Amino acid sequence: MGVKEIAWLAGLLEGEGSFTINRTNGSSYARLQVGMNDQDVIQHAADVLQTRVYGPYGPYLINRQPNYRVLLHGRSAMVWMRKLYPLLGMRRRAQIDKVLQKCL
Repeated sequence: MGVKEIAWLAGLLEGEGSFTINRTNGSSYARLQVGMNDQDVIQHAADVLQTRVYGPYGPYLINRQPNYRVLLHGRSAMVWMRKLYPLLGMRRRAQIDKVLQKCL
């Protein structure tokens, strides 16, 4: 993946993404997620991350568009978090620090 695509993804995730810890059955794992109504943008993010698009979900309200998501779990999420880390702002880096600290 090219530098330009990674920078584009970092910008998208800076504004719309989340870096969290999921807990299931006593296990903790990293989760990277972005969701929005713009299917073409989500598809591009999925292509960069080499994963699939989930959805459409909804719409749950009248005059709303369906929502689409891209997410990564576990090791692949952690690899991308490390790759994107230097391109993100303080708030997102703090989220990643918390995730990586608890999931290692």
